[in-house]
Amino acid sequence: MIPYEVWLAVKYSGLLNFKNKKNKIISFITITSICGIAIGVAALIVILSVMNGFQKEVRNRMLDIIPHMEISIPGVDYNTFINSYKKFKSLIDKDSNIESSASFSLSQAIVLKDSKIIGVQVQGIDTDFINVYRLDKNLFCGDIKHLKDNEFGVIIGLELSKFLNVSVGDSITVLAPNSSSSIIGFSPCLKEFIVQGIFSSGYYEYDANMVFVNINDANNFFFNSMKNGIRFCVKNVHLTPISVKNIRDILPDYFSVDDWSNTNKFWFNAVQTEKRMMFLILSVIIAIASFNLFSSLTMLVSEKKYDIAIMRTFGVSYINISLIFLLTGLMIGFVGTIIGVISGIIFTYNIDLIVCLIEKIFMVNFFPVESYIMGTLPYDINYLDILNISIVSISLSFIATIYPSIKASKYMPARILNNVR
Repeated sequence: MIPYEVWLAVKYSGLLNFKNKKNKIISFITITSICGIAIGVAALIVILSVMNGFQKEVRNRMLDIIPHMEISIPGVDYNTFINSYKKFKSLIDKDSNIESSASFSLSQAIVLKDSKIIGVQVQGIDTDFINVYRLDKNLFCGDIKHLKDNEFGVIIGLELSKFLNVSVGDSITVLAPNSSSSIIGFSPCLKEFIVQGIFSSGYYEYDANMVFVNINDANNFFFNSMKNGIRFCVKNVHLTPISVKNIRDILPDYFSVDDWSNTNKFWFNAVQTEKRMMFLILSVIIAIASFNLFSSLTMLVSEKKYDIAIMRTFGVSYINISLIFLLTGLMIGFVGTIIGVISGIIFTYNIDLIVCLIEKIFMVNFFPVESYIMGTLPYDINYLDILNISIVSISLSFIATIYPSIKASKYMPARILNNVR
């Protein structure tokens, strides 16, 4: 048997009697309240899903070229590091999350070509590098196998090749940070490198500032000015911080252990901050719809004051009166939230088609491939976000019902019925 409070809440909400002429105004306000809440919820789901998609797409592209995890010893040469690392290699390899590893060397340098000059990061890599990075997958042209020992080949990013106006087979001059001294003073270390390949990661910062050379060539040219270490590819990038903690417990303090989430923490923190701000800003839409719900319930209470007076004379307590209007508001908020969630999910799953339709109608291109790292709008529906949005929506709906419900419970039946003619 349905409690009378629920039955009256459904009746007063106008959800089941839109065609009733007596409740036409209340029903219209109910519809606008539901639509307002639904639009706010749907907008939040679509925006957060698209932001999640962008974050996931960019992160995956970044992880194709940045280290998942790396170990180094600051201030030591390559051979010293390798000898120290070998003592602990068997213990490190026991970590089940580690998939592969490769040696690396890293230094800053200046690249010269004709009258153009630019600072870059030079990475020395060995033959195992493609097991850690998917550089071969991102090669625009050329071949990573051409980075042979003592041949001084180099692979550069697509944006850097455009800036220097070079292609495969051309030479560039690399200026090392170290210098040699003689009787006539200090002279810079310069070396001609032949471009053996051009990569395109889709991430502008790396495509414009990163170059790869053979690890032996790097150490012979840069001497002791390089950072040397081992980089790892892991099976599950989300478990990398746990692997870092386990390895730190194994290694002495003079080893430096880092992972992708820490080396790029400013970028990821910025994305998370932007998501939170978007959540707060778009929640205002739901808050406005809740204010509409507040207005409709206040009008409903005023219209139903004679019903309230009659119920009070039959012995209905003020708590039950409040409960009736609380349930009325919650039902409207719940229906609006459900419609918003369904609409938001459907819209998100079809967002590519919708964007294409808008582009055709208005003859615009929102995502030109030459300006963005992706040609379509990515999305990633996070059901925890949907749960949080639903909780916020229903909570705001509940808050909007508090004052009208209290007002309804404070009507004095004798005073109201005395005014009946």
